[in-house]
Amino acid sequence: MTAYNAASTIKVAVESVLGQSFEDFHLIVLDDGSTDETASIVSAIGDPRLTFIPAEHHGRSAALNAAIAASNATYIALNDADDQSLPDRLGWQVAYLQAHPEVDVVGGSMRAIEGSREWTLSYPTDHQDICAQLDVGKMPIANACAMFTRDWFERTGGFSTDLERLEDFQLYFRQRSQTRFAAVPQTILAYTFRTFSRQQWQAEENQRLTIAGSPAQASTLGYLKYRLAVWSQQRGLGLTSR
Repeated sequence: MTAYNAASTIKVAVESVLGQSFEDFHLIVLDDGSTDETASIVSAIGDPRLTFIPAEHHGRSAALNAAIAASNATYIALNDADDQSLPDRLGWQVAYLQAHPEVDVVGGSMRAIEGSREWTLSYPTDHQDICAQLDVGKMPIANACAMFTRDWFERTGGFSTDLERLEDFQLYFRQRSQTRFAAVPQTILAYTFRTFSRQQWQAEENQRLTIAGSPAQASTLGYLKYRLAVWSQQRGLGLTSR
């Protein structure tokens, strides 16, 4: 787990990991140079499975790489500082990877939370479906709840520190031909959802398309489809896929 000025959410996020039904893990929280109370909040949590690492601010990618380098586990699970792993998350993903040693990266579904609304964000579970979406510049893996093998991550060279956002998509996209993907069918994470403005959405979509080598550009129609998808998901209507 990496954190940057996450004082309002970090305690609940950490406790969601420490409260897992699967107990054989080591939680590393790397503070990426926060200027708020993040460090003192995490330092006050007394659990021998928790290691807190203060660091200078170098950005999310560098923080993720450093946190992973500080561990020695066979499997690496990500958990953002404003999200909550559901109690059986680690157990389900570890069991899946142990039963499917050919798989490098396993994700899962998330319960999105925005204000008083909650809904499920589902992702493809089949390797071919995941790769097909990556090929066209879509993100079919919820990086907030990804688990992958240490051997795979070390082969990739890690997250690109040249990117401020979409370092997860860039990693999975560039490694897709050497990676076996999957996702457990269960909902494994409570995700803090934020609806993008048109400018935010277009900037992220254009960056994703650029990484994928597509000449296309995000359109106003695409943003309207995104807002319709969010609206329908919030109400459980399923009018359009994510």
